[in-house]
Amino acid sequence: HGLLDQIAGLHWVKENIANFGGDPDSVTIFGHGTGAALANFLLMSPVAQGSQGLFHRAILMSGSALSRWAVTWDPYKYTIQVAQALGCPRSDDKDALKKCLQMKSVEELLSVNLLTPSFTTPLGPIIDGVIVKSEPLE
Repeated sequence: HGLLDQIAGLHWVKENIANFGGDPDSVTIFGHGTGAALANFLLMSPVAQGSQGLFHRAILMSGSALSRWAVTWDPYKYTIQVAQALGCPRSDDKDALKKCLQMKSVEELLSVNLLTPSFTTPLGPIIDGVIVKSEPLE
């Protein structure tokens, strides 16, 4: 779900919106469902907030960062599933696992069907302490 990609996009908007008749000091983000949860994470993120002024308002519809499905709680488990499906050797060596996955094509990576419990997100935002500082309820 690329929160860093979204933040990069918001930097582009801030730098270029005036060229399209927009106001860089009046940017509103909007999200529906998963998009609402992602917009909520951006509201909470110190990387997207503060003096940067990347956006000034947010509209959230039918989703929030509080939704159980909004966070990937065990990303390593899903990384292992992808690696096994693509024939990477079983190993506790995370560097070897990373190297194997980096050698795979985008098409190969996208072809993997992940098994997840109902209403969970296997490749969504994680609580990394940087972009998402803590659990949404904290």
